[in-house]
Amino acid sequence: MDFPNSDSIKHHVYSFSKAKTFELQLYKKLNAEPLLFSTQGSVELGCNIHDWMLGYIFVVDTPYVGKTDMQGNLTLELPDGEYQLDVWHPRIQEEVSPYPDS
Repeated sequence: MDFPNSDSIKHHVYSFSKAKTFELQLYKKLNAEPLLFSTQGSVELGCNIHDWMLGYIFVVDTPYVGKTDMQGNLTLELPDGEYQLDVWHPRIQEEVSPYPDS
């Protein structure tokens, strides 16, 4: 994953997550070396300089992933068959079944 910094100010991106612990000093207008995320799970990102900046990376071992658009829509190109859809969001802590009676 690349962490470009096109801002005119410095950032200091870090994560203490189990899936990936790292620290990157991103000097203004420079890019850090790409990082490899090989352990599945959620990685919470922060900035030591700007406490309000927060980001997430969710690492999975599947080719079928996506990101929703601004309206919350997502399209996955899947072969025919039955699937289980798992959704992750940083503010959703519990597992919710789309079929509550099953």
